[in-house]
Amino acid sequence: MKSIRELRHIMQQLGQDLDALAHHLTAAAGQIQEQRVIPSKELDASLSRSRARMTALWKALRVTAEGGSLEVTIPDDTSSLADVERILDRMEAEEKKRNRLTEFKNQAYETLSILLRLRHRDNLDFPALADCQEAARAFLQELQSSPIQNGGSIPGDWEKRLGDFTAVVRLAKDGQGLSEEECEALSRRVADAFSNKLVMAALLGRITSFPKEIHAGVDPISPGLSEIGTDAVSPSGISTSSVSHPEDSEPQSPALLKPDSTADFILEPPTTGQASIQPNETDTTEEHDQSMVQGITGDSTSRPEATKSVKEKEEITAISVSTGLDSAISAGEIQPPVVPREAEQPYHEPDFDLPPGGWPLHMTGAEMASRFLETGIDDPRDIQEQIWQLLLESRLDFAYHLGRFLDDQHLDYHPRIPSWLLRNLILGNYVLYHNSDIAAQLREGFFQFNPDICFSDIDPVWNQAVRLLLTAASVRPAIVAPSTGAAVILRDIHFKDGLNELYKFINALASFPDQGIPISPEYLESVRTGSAWEDSIRTLQEEAQIWYQHAKNATIKYQAATRVWEHWTKPGNMIHQAIDMILRNDPNDVPEAKNWMDQYSTSQAIDQAVKRTDRKIIKRNSGQDIHAGALENIRSKVKEIRDLLSRWIRLQEQRPGPAHDYRVRQAQRFQDLIRQSRVPILQELRLFQERYQVASRSLRAAGQVCRSAFENLFSLFDPTHRSEGKEPPVRNLLNYPLLLIPGRNDPDTWERTERYDKECLREFLVRVAQEDFALETAFARHCESRDHEATGHLLQYLNGQQKEVSEWERKREEHLTECRKALARDVESTTLDVENAVALGFVPEADRLKLLGEIQSIEQNLNDILSFSPHHQQLEEIRKEIREKRNHHIDLVRTRLNEKLDRNAPAFSRIEQVIQTGDVYTANEYIQMILDGHELPEPDDSRDIFEEFFFDKRPPIEAYLESEHDKNRPTWSQIAAGLKNHASNLRNTFRLGPIDLTHIRGPQARSAAEMIENWFTLKRLRADRFEPRYLNAFLEALGFHEVTSSILLRGSKSHWVNVRTRPIEDRALCPVPQYGSLARGVYRFLLLWDRPIEDAIYSEVGETAGAAPVIVAHFGRLTEKRRRDLISPTRGQPRSFLVLDDTLVLFLCGEKQMRLPSFFACTLPFTFLNPYSTTAGLVPPEVFFGRSHERNKIMDPLGSCFIYGGRQLGKTALLRDVERRFHNPREGRIAIYIDLKTKGLGLDRHINDIWKLIEEEFRRHRIIPPQARPIADPSHLGRAVQEWLAKDSQRRILLMLDEADRFLTSDSHAEKNQEGFVRTSRLKGWMDDTGRRFKVVFAGLHNVQRTTRLSNHPLAQYGAPICIGPLLNNGDMREAQALAETPLRMCGYRMETKDLTMRILSQTNFYPSLIQLYCSQLLQHVSDPHTRKFDPAQSPPFRLNSHHVEGAYRSQDLRKAIRDRFIWTLQLDPRYEVIAYAIAYNCLENPEQGISQGYTISWIEKQVQDWWPQGFESRHSDIPLDALLAEMTGLGILREVPSEDGLRHYALRSPNVTQLLGTREEIETELLRPRQLEPPYVAAAFRSAYRGQNASVNPAKRNPLTAQQEEEFRQARNGVFLIAGSLVTGLEDLSSFLECGFSPYFSDVKRGSQFPDFQKKLSDLPNKDHEGNTLLFAGPECSWTEEWIQAAIEKVNRLKSHRKFIQVVFTADPARLWDLLAGSSILEHVNLISLSPWHESMLRRWLDDCGYQTTPEDCRLIAQVTGSWPGLLLEFHKHTHMNAHTWKQNLLELEKELQQPATAARWVSHFSIPPEPWRVLKIMADLNESATIEDLTALLDEESSEAHVERVMEWGQILSYVARTPGGGQYRLDSLLQTLLNASDHLG
Repeated sequence: MKSIRELRHIMQQLGQDLDALAHHLTAAAGQIQEQRVIPSKELDASLSRSRARMTALWKALRVTAEGGSLEVTIPDDTSSLADVERILDRMEAEEKKRNRLTEFKNQAYETLSILLRLRHRDNLDFPALADCQEAARAFLQELQSSPIQNGGSIPGDWEKRLGDFTAVVRLAKDGQGLSEEECEALSRRVADAFSNKLVMAALLGRITSFPKEIHAGVDPISPGLSEIGTDAVSPSGISTSSVSHPEDSEPQSPALLKPDSTADFILEPPTTGQASIQPNETDTTEEHDQSMVQGITGDSTSRPEATKSVKEKEEITAISVSTGLDSAISAGEIQPPVVPREAEQPYHEPDFDLPPGGWPLHMTGAEMASRFLETGIDDPRDIQEQIWQLLLESRLDFAYHLGRFLDDQHLDYHPRIPSWLLRNLILGNYVLYHNSDIAAQLREGFFQFNPDICFSDIDPVWNQAVRLLLTAASVRPAIVAPSTGAAVILRDIHFKDGLNELYKFINALASFPDQGIPISPEYLESVRTGSAWEDSIRTLQEEAQIWYQHAKNATIKYQAATRVWEHWTKPGNMIHQAIDMILRNDPNDVPEAKNWMDQYSTSQAIDQAVKRTDRKIIKRNSGQDIHAGALENIRSKVKEIRDLLSRWIRLQEQRPGPAHDYRVRQAQRFQDLIRQSRVPILQELRLFQERYQVASRSLRAAGQVCRSAFENLFSLFDPTHRSEGKEPPVRNLLNYPLLLIPGRNDPDTWERTERYDKECLREFLVRVAQEDFALETAFARHCESRDHEATGHLLQYLNGQQKEVSEWERKREEHLTECRKALARDVESTTLDVENAVALGFVPEADRLKLLGEIQSIEQNLNDILSFSPHHQQLEEIRKEIREKRNHHIDLVRTRLNEKLDRNAPAFSRIEQVIQTGDVYTANEYIQMILDGHELPEPDDSRDIFEEFFFDKRPPIEAYLESEHDKNRPTWSQIAAGLKNHASNLRNTFRLGPIDLTHIRGPQARSAAEMIENWFTLKRLRADRFEPRYLNAFLEALGFHEVTSSILLRGSKSHWVNVRTRPIEDRALCPVPQYGSLARGVYRFLLLWDRPIEDAIYSEVGETAGAAPVIVAHFGRLTEKRRRDLISPTRGQPRSFLVLDDTLVLFLCGEKQMRLPSFFACTLPFTFLNPYSTTAGLVPPEVFFGRSHERNKIMDPLGSCFIYGGRQLGKTALLRDVERRFHNPREGRIAIYIDLKTKGLGLDRHINDIWKLIEEEFRRHRIIPPQARPIADPSHLGRAVQEWLAKDSQRRILLMLDEADRFLTSDSHAEKNQEGFVRTSRLKGWMDDTGRRFKVVFAGLHNVQRTTRLSNHPLAQYGAPICIGPLLNNGDMREAQALAETPLRMCGYRMETKDLTMRILSQTNFYPSLIQLYCSQLLQHVSDPHTRKFDPAQSPPFRLNSHHVEGAYRSQDLRKAIRDRFIWTLQLDPRYEVIAYAIAYNCLENPEQGISQGYTISWIEKQVQDWWPQGFESRHSDIPLDALLAEMTGLGILREVPSEDGLRHYALRSPNVTQLLGTREEIETELLRPRQLEPPYVAAAFRSAYRGQNASVNPAKRNPLTAQQEEEFRQARNGVFLIAGSLVTGLEDLSSFLECGFSPYFSDVKRGSQFPDFQKKLSDLPNKDHEGNTLLFAGPECSWTEEWIQAAIEKVNRLKSHRKFIQVVFTADPARLWDLLAGSSILEHVNLISLSPWHESMLRRWLDDCGYQTTPEDCRLIAQVTGSWPGLLLEFHKHTHMNAHTWKQNLLELEKELQQPATAARWVSHFSIPPEPWRVLKIMADLNESATIEDLTALLDEESSEAHVERVMEWGQILSYVARTPGGGQYRLDSLLQTLLNASDHLG
């Protein structure tokens, strides 16, 4: 009878065939219609075959419906598959109804089976458990007695009762792993159903299961459980009732076991509920054997159904469908439910046609594998055949891994030999102990047994072979380790094909008493005496003690792993526990020892324990998890202790005593059984093999495997056999084949970490085909493929085999070392490729970080890497990605070149050459230069003084000097005299050896004579007669001026001399600042006689850093080698000094021009110097190039007064250079430079302090006499300027105000009774009054330029603002080239081509500060003493090539600096950012338009308004878009592109700018980022920061007064002020801010002062010798009264001075203010100033200053929570300043705190509300809306009047507590104060 599932499968197959038939019929119909062709016979046969199959299927439907008692009506006939499908659907629905109760019963059987195996750990008769189990047995009987009816419901309270039993099981088995909620619910249910005692026992772990041995389906406690389920018989011959499972798994339902409709070898059902099955003696005849043999055709091996051809499948299907059920079961047998039996007629195997590529029986495994490799066969049927052949050839390990391939790739294919069975075949032959690793693997395998996978419905040969394999895998484990479940599998197998002896043996095993007790070979040895047992225990304890001592002191190469191991070995911890059990030797510890073994039985468990200890217990929070070799080391050590503990457990089980003696007797009985069965079984299996020798590969293989298994078993229990007592490692037994092939394997188990794919299959087949199973060749292959994980595993295998491995280890270490070196080289090379790609513009910075991250992960783990090829491949992928990016960028540039330039243009080939080198930066820059009308830079053909001296003149000069002792040669005195004579004779020629001095005449010739005469005099006098005058004269002749010298240190062969000269600040004289401007005219000269060696010179010079520069006068000659040795990288710490010798002196004599520059040109290449300046603003004149146009404009009296540019782009450097050049007091030129930002102007100082700063500078430069009275008054200063200039018509003053943005912005705002630009107008007046002999220049960011556009700017017509951008315009491009080349050339470095210079300029965007930084980095890179960049025998000169430049650009700091400066320029205005990023974004889509054609202003406007509409709205934008674009052009971000349409087009300055802006993702992120315009400066809102003492204590604190309020005290008038405020507005900080702003002209009234004290202070103030304002302050702590105010008013009214002014300031807290409002008129006579919350613009500015990244919405949120009250804002800052990025969370917490009554009350107290207004404010808070005075009066008590409420409103408005609503007479309470009042418990 077919199952519904099988019928549905047959229906689907028939449907597919009908689809194909329909296609053929359609084609045939077309042929009939068109060609009149009669269909073929094959088509007719197909129709007939389909009709027959439909009939057979219909009959099978009827048989299944009737046999299953399904209430489904089936018609007599049908020809429609749709009808079949509808009937199957109804049958399936009926079957589900019938199975409802059955499923419930199966679930109940499983639960009750587990429950009845439970026991109490300490009390076998635990009453609570016994009662529960008794209830379970009663429930079980009800289940068994209840019939199964179709559609029947589950009776009564069964579901509830089963739920109670399930709760008990879950508490007992999973109690420790349950959540609190689950545990509480289950506990309550068990307590209600049974008892609390049972709950407590379960939760305490007292309830446990019976041992894991499963006794053939018989419950270990109650025999009643043996009736659970039905003893159905499967096609395997396995009784379904007796399939058991390990303890920790749920038993498999009998319903899951597949019934067999065509059972091949009959397995009789038992006559009782027992699992034992007796053979059917009547079927063991030769006829049966012969019929089976006849059923196999030729030499083909029988195959499962899946291997049949289509024709065979059709025939088989028809046969199986038509086969009825055999109901002939002998009388007396128990009828199993719906168990099909074999048909009465003998089964004949259908004829098999050998499929293409079939496998004849004579083929070997190697031949079959070769065929696989040739044809590419991967059909699972063929692979299965290969497995049988491998089993036949005893290559079980390879067979196992082919089985793994089938499991991974053909999981749905069956029947097949599952890999677990192949694994158990291997392991079963080696198991010795029931608690070993092998036993655990066997247990796992047997648990996976599924008859559906293993057995066929139609193939008896296949099934017989599988039974033999099951027997082979189970027989030894069933005896030695019955807990594996092998015994259950084995006892249910039935043989009847001439294997009676085999069956008898396994049946005897099934009936053996105490079969669940393992019988190891040790029990078959002679019974140990007590003393022998004690000796064994003692030996083990000694081993354990020694092991523990070593283990405690063991270290592991990874420190974290060592700490874990040390923790485990401490007393009471994991390792110590195991050792302690062995040393205590208490048999009661055996259960605990077994639990320990189970807990750490796998590598995964050990790994988890390691991680838990490392992270949770030791609490290591950083670094990687313990892994690789360190983890493997720990695993190995744990396995060592497991082996020791396992031996102890076994010895305890053998402990002498009654139980031990009984087990020994049982083992001896078992030995007798083996002795009797050995010969018959082996003979029987031999005959079986012979019978099928030429019939079936599968039976031959299975018979051989089974026979080998029994031989192994009999050998194990042979009396002469002596067990080694140790099982081999599982990995050695199973995974040896994996060691022979490539692939990633687990380091512990050697299991493959990836799926078994076709490549893996191919590798296995190659080994089989070549019969290459040798370790030697595998080792060589792995070495060749650089896989040393695999070589390590091979060595581990050899160690496990007790082989000598030292030579193998040596070879592996050699290969491993070389592999690591090769990978390190590959890492270095790939890193270099990445950095070079970044340098050349192929790879953006974001991608660089990603790629370097991948490389660094390899580099950091280099010492742990064992498999190298994947990492080399990973690096190759990175290089491939770079090559692709490189080609892409080169294609883009080449396309641009072809489109923009004529191929015949002179520059075309030059640019093409640059492109071929991959230098896209330079190529783009060259293209742009041509498009802009510039010429490409040509090689420098100017004179190279160094090369002329060193290569041309030095050799002949040295030869000439060698002839010094030639008598015919004139003396040096004669030479000097001749030179002097030559100086005045215009006709004669003169030569000094090789130096032609004919054209050296006049003063130049006389100075040459002085040089020679004094140099050789010094040389002749030597150290003992040295006189400084000769040195001074020599230096004057060399080119120094105003030389004086003094001896610092005398020596016998050397002198140190201090030399002072006129400072050199001219680059034409000295090209480097170290010997020029920075020397300030001071040098140290070292005079050396006796020609010391270079090391001696180096040692004598000593440390040069931080001291005056050193020049060595070497009175001798330095050869070429000695001179080059001075700069040898081997000398360690570089030292800077110049060396002058005889040779150089003679060369300098022949110089026609100044000799000093030639001296430096010839000596600087031989020392270590970095002439470039990387300090912003401080650029020495030697390396300040360009800006001559801008400099002249600044110094020109009629030139521009404004300079603007981005940050660190050269504004300050230019001003300093102007100061240096212009300032010359001797000639009457004064240059004054003031940095307003560092002086705090506009930050913590009022802009009026500009006059103080100017006055200080005027005094320093004596424009104002130092003794004059200080008065920072613009009128007074203006007169002083005019008076000083009037004394000399050549005098000039140039005042340069740097960082003037805040000053100009602040000054632009109108003030009381005055228009804006009050102070700037004063400065303009000075210029006008002096005819611009006084000139002021403002420098700053873009705002400096923007203020000139304002209509009221007094200097708007005084010259166009000068933009300080890249060195591109006004001829500065050549200056940029000179900056990159000249200092380098003077230090001996030569660019290989001009293209390298252009690359540097392009990468730095022509910004001078970046060029300096780049070249400085280049010098550091090439002069690194640790890496040799040049050949010391050929250098200097040092030839710089592309690799050197790329190496410098690899510096991350350099690239970051380049990008930062560009981004800083963009960040001058958020609109700059949006414009640039919008153009760049479109440039990525259309590079041609974005770079070459540009975009119109209207297009740009549309784009930026789409991205950021708020920023470009006319009401927000104070500057038009075209002005923004012009600014960006000047800053070097954009360029204006010429166009034919008459419109202005703008594009990015070059494609390199796009690189600086980032990747597409980064550009998108920037465009989407929220932005807000910088808040405008509003004097009425701006509050300065505190800059006094302890300013750093709270940098967030701001002035309680606004800038406008503070300005009130600076007016040129007398006045009395009252400042009203509270603690929350910063009233207590007022004194410190005013003192800081007005000191030293600030005086305060001390606490406790009385009215007379105040009067005295008041009367003394006018007598102070100070012109200007003096401030007298009476703070809130003073007890002043109205009398004080009145006295102050009277005093100031009497003052008449126009130069001295007094401001008297009183402060009033809310209580004092309330009293003053009580009918007093005093407030009408004072200037009232209120302290209030901050304005929105001030809040935004403060948030920016404090580093908060906020949006406008964020600002509104902060204002909402804090009310913008200063006290609350400082509280917010206090909670967030340490983690500014988490401010939102802190703000929410603050908001919640303010809702708390106590916190709210505390903050209400800061508002200092007196009781009288309190009641009114509380009513307003309760009212929660605006109200009129009348409304509030009505809500108060009768005693309150409107006048009182009006007074409260006036008081509240002064303090900003209350505000009047616009356009009405209503008032509202401040929202924060309202919140606080409502939340507080304050009672007033």
